[in-house]
Amino acid sequence: MNLDSTTSSRQNLPRDPLRLVRWIVIGHQSPRDAIFGMDMIGFASNHCNLRHTEEPVTVSDNICWVVDLEATLEDAPALAQKGLQGLVQQGIAESIPDSGGALSGADLYRPGPKAAAWSEYIADDLQLCGVELTAERTVFHTGSNSEQIRCPHCGSDHELDTLPWSEAVERWHSEADCTLMCRTCAHSAPIVDWTFIEFDWAFGNLGFGFNNWMIDARLAAELGNVLGHRTKVVYEHI
Repeated sequence: MNLDSTTSSRQNLPRDPLRLVRWIVIGHQSPRDAIFGMDMIGFASNHCNLRHTEEPVTVSDNICWVVDLEATLEDAPALAQKGLQGLVQQGIAESIPDSGGALSGADLYRPGPKAAAWSEYIADDLQLCGVELTAERTVFHTGSNSEQIRCPHCGSDHELDTLPWSEAVERWHSEADCTLMCRTCAHSAPIVDWTFIEFDWAFGNLGFGFNNWMIDARLAAELGNVLGHRTKVVYEHI
């Protein structure tokens, strides 16, 4: 993974509290940035002495997951080490993890000396910042941030409480038939093919979870190249 040859498009997080709020509000309109922006407003309110009339905002954690969509359960452990090795060799992650240091309780590999060049923001002053690995059958969700689900056949959007989507998720996790029928077109498709709106989920056996670390899209693409598989990025709000 040749990461040295690529120039960075990252933005440095302003340290001044007023500039920080301006950075959050202006130009950050995507679903990913909506989650991240609210987390950083909480950070600013609680750590930068921002004055306001509302109740203090609780600081939240987030994980940017790069999910391998094609890794088998048998191949996942070896692929996890392959991906980690690429990150370590290029100075993006440290080689020795903090045992149990991740938000999930897994081992956490702290950002390396070149991590900032491949990131939009790293909260590396926090203890819970780094990348964790998971190599097991996992539903990578966004927390409680999705409200609808979209049919892969006709494109119809459905409120989550109108379809038995959670049962399909449970069946996927137990390796059973996980198809879900659309009430609009009457076609069925596996839950993995449906799209959660507006914060999408992913289903897979391998994930790289960047704790409190907003990576650049180029890094996710490079991880996919190293793994040789399709990947999806999921933003989990804790």
